[in-house]
Amino acid sequence: MKDISYVGQKLRQLREKRGLTLAEVGKAIGKSPSLIGSVERIDRCPSLSSVLELAEFYEVPLSFLFEDDLDKYQKGIGEQVEKIMTQKSISTSELARKTDINYFKLADFLLGQTSLTLDQLEILANYLNIPVKHIIPQAVRYLSHIKRYLEALGLDNESTTNILNYIDSRLEN
Repeated sequence: MKDISYVGQKLRQLREKRGLTLAEVGKAIGKSPSLIGSVERIDRCPSLSSVLELAEFYEVPLSFLFEDDLDKYQKGIGEQVEKIMTQKSISTSELARKTDINYFKLADFLLGQTSLTLDQLEILANYLNIPVKHIIPQAVRYLSHIKRYLEALGLDNESTTNILNYIDSRLEN
């Protein structure tokens, strides 16, 4: 199995940053605390559905879990959006209002202190009238991380290709 321990480390960081216990996270997503701990430690390869549920619970894109440097990832995307906002003369308050993304969450995202879900990034991209890939120029690299994870799960090539095509189609918006 390929080394994916960094995924578990990031999940633990997200949980601890929010001041949550394993039991609280487990209860929120309907999993046992021991399963959450096992996923964080990568005692065994977690299921894709468990990782997806955790990413959704923490409100981070799946690709966020596969980035090598969380801070670099967050700041890079926030800076990219802020650059586009400047080019289009759009304020943070206007963008928050027009996209229904909480102003403080958006401001923290622009500062690289939090991340947005893929759905929120799609909403931003649609409002800014740009493809999601312009917000996440590293998307191709993230797809390779996701592919590595899917291979570690032991999925067949067709399933892996279908999942990657779906993710890529979402990024094309």
